[in-house]
Amino acid sequence: MFAFPDVSGLLRDRGWTSSADLAAWLLDTAHLAVVPGEAFNASGHIRVCFAVDDETPINAIERLQTALGPTEHETAAQQLEEAR
Repeated sequence: MFAFPDVSGLLRDRGWTSSADLAAWLLDTAHLAVVPGEAFNASGHIRVCFAVDDETPINAIERLQTALGPTEHETAAQQLEEAR
């Protein structure tokens, strides 16, 4: 199984010029391997494969969250919780 998410917003927000930049950063920073969308003539996307055991994607998502930091939604939810 695989996913082909649109990461163009992330590229724009982080100042990367291509999904290849994101793929290289993920490999160096989070030790996650993805295929840049440019390999499929789909710039602004990455290909992620899930042909692994159940624990590996969970571990990968945790590393991805650590590398990228909280999303705007998570940050807003945390701020609301702290305000209570």
